[in-house]
Amino acid sequence: MKKLSFFSYFFLLTVLLAGCKKDDSSGPDRGNSSWGKGRIYYSSPTEGVRYIDLATKTKGLLLPEDYDRHDWDVSMDGQKTITSANTGDTDWDANLITISNISDGQVTGQFRYYPTEGDYASPKFSPNRSKIAVVPTYHDGIVIMNLEGRVENHLLSYGGEKIRQNIMAWMPDNTLLFMVGNKLCRTNTAYTNASVIADINLSKWGAPQPSPDGTRIAYASGNHIWMMNADGSNKKQVTASTDEETYPVFSPDGKYLLIGTRFIESTGSPGSGVFSDGVWAMAIIPADGQQYNVDQGVDDHVIQLRLQGVDRNEICNGTMLWR
Repeated sequence: MKKLSFFSYFFLLTVLLAGCKKDDSSGPDRGNSSWGKGRIYYSSPTEGVRYIDLATKTKGLLLPEDYDRHDWDVSMDGQKTITSANTGDTDWDANLITISNISDGQVTGQFRYYPTEGDYASPKFSPNRSKIAVVPTYHDGIVIMNLEGRVENHLLSYGGEKIRQNIMAWMPDNTLLFMVGNKLCRTNTAYTNASVIADINLSKWGAPQPSPDGTRIAYASGNHIWMMNADGSNKKQVTASTDEETYPVFSPDGKYLLIGTRFIESTGSPGSGVFSDGVWAMAIIPADGQQYNVDQGVDDHVIQLRLQGVDRNEICNGTMLWR
């Protein structure tokens, strides 16, 4: 996936921020005294990888802006980062994978990964931080490796269908969620077999993310966020708005959902808005299965993620995590 130019992001931000200025009198909390616990990490269109400390409601920097970086992840325990980037030399087909401590920035592991056709790699830690899975690409599907870069498993297709690009999530038990067509599938722990969890006959659905206890899965469908049990039962729409929501992420305690609201897809980006490039404003809703209207100024249960003294939600354009 190629990165958008600075001017493309500037245009998208101008449109999105104009929409975010509605309901300026509401203040940063919309009546909520607490934003929950932990840190929210997110890709900023212009400021690298930022984080919000929810206890203090302050913003910090995790990784500076770097146009050579393809993607990043933070381990579930909040101790490590993993990044994928250009190598900085003439080894054009390689992705440089780097594992570092968050506390002091020390590099604890580094290797070169060679995807087919030199694709960009998006490495993601397993929940217990023992493995790395590379988000599926067209050429390679899902690649599972150890922390030294040795490939252990390779999942290219299921049931005769190629695994869909850019859609993958770790379950708490170290199994993996992926999609073929409109089917959401889950592997076994050996990554030798899988089963279908859900088949939703819509042209636009995806971004599945499990709850920390593995009992629920949130996902984007149509223009809104839905939730279902891990076996695919009890599907419920949990957001409503006059716009579009995307990329749900559970809080570490499973009580809340971080979501992207007022999604604006970038011009010319491939696929549907659920999976493609763009920018969105961040908000938080309870993950109790009830439906919440996330339009600004409508529902006091919705936390519009604004810092003190700022009249706009924080903006994201890529990876978004809650640790």
